[in-house]
Amino acid sequence: MCPNCQKSSIQKYGTQNHIQRYKCNVCNKIFTLKNKLDSIKIWHDYTLGKQTYKQLAESYHCSVRTIQRHLLKAPKTPLNLPQNEILNIVMDM
Repeated sequence: MCPNCQKSSIQKYGTQNHIQRYKCNVCNKIFTLKNKLDSIKIWHDYTLGKQTYKQLAESYHCSVRTIQRHLLKAPKTPLNLPQNEILNIVMDM
């Protein structure tokens, strides 16, 4: 599917640096199909899955620095405020 016009009329158009290139027959855009990392999915795996940078890098087949960059640009969800007006805090000194 073409990333520009979202049509599925594409054909192979040679290689560049050992990466297959494609050309859209509708809009004549030339592009490569790469598996892009999803920053939101990485964020969920990091926060909810309790995975470390190294574990995420191994599972997504990339470097630790790439994981860090995606976590920095992932949209963060705001904290939910308590619904009750009364809040008990227990502290140990």
